[in-house]
Amino acid sequence: MPIRKAYRFKLRCTPAQERTLRRLSGGLRWVWNQALAEQKSRCARGEKYEGFAGMCKWLTAWRNAPATAWLAEGPIHPQQQVLRRLDEAYRRFFKRTGGFPRFCARGQEPGIRFPDPKQFELDGYNGRIKVPKLGWLRLRQSQPVVGRLKNVSLRREGANWYC
Repeated sequence: MPIRKAYRFKLRCTPAQERTLRRLSGGLRWVWNQALAEQKSRCARGEKYEGFAGMCKWLTAWRNAPATAWLAEGPIHPQQQVLRRLDEAYRRFFKRTGGFPRFCARGQEPGIRFPDPKQFELDGYNGRIKVPKLGWLRLRQSQPVVGRLKNVSLRREGANWYC
């Protein structure tokens, strides 16, 4: 079995990049809350739980709607990952191994996760990473990355962003 190792590096963002990261993570929080509200309203109407594929159809409709066209400014894969996390939370709830999913408040944004290695590129020599719709982000690469990367998550902790 191959060995898996996680690396954690602090991002060195420009103010414009940080604003973009905050906007994208806020959009992910909105997607989580909107999908959760839709699931609750479906339950109140007596309809069945909608799975991941159905929630992705909602996401497509939200991205194409004029009122929420700002969602299309962000990459689609992290938005789909938020829906996948919500689906997993519901499945844990149905199995009685977890509590009911909760709404995310401001400051509790989910991480921006890019699950496909084709979506990002690490430049270890210059200490930067390229992600969709954000471009190159500098990072403090404290150690070399051995092996190949499977996914990348960008998270905010306090005032800092980490990769």
